[in-house]
Amino acid sequence: GFLLLIGCGAWLARAILAADNKPVRVWGSIISGVGLLLLLVAGFGMQAKLGVGWPTWLILKIVIWILLGGALAFINRRPDWNVILWIAVIVLAGLSAWLGVFGKGIPALQ
Repeated sequence: GFLLLIGCGAWLARAILAADNKPVRVWGSIISGVGLLLLLVAGFGMQAKLGVGWPTWLILKIVIWILLGGALAFINRRPDWNVILWIAVIVLAGLSAWLGVFGKGIPALQ
């Protein structure tokens, strides 16, 4: 998750400070792409190893991480949405962390 968030942060900072900075864009893409891949592979591996099936909290986490990966497209195409995207990235990452810690204990998310 950390790599994906660093990549999103790099793209958002580039959009605010230096829109023409191609190396920041390239490295932000690489870092966030590797982070998203690691998240999905590790998450599916953990799901298979624990044999928890497909509870609602797990499906929500997958949707959140895919949304964060898709946020990169908006960051690149709509730099004027930076404030909204900063807030969205922080809220989605926080919600994903909350679901990972507390989601298993909430009967409605099973």
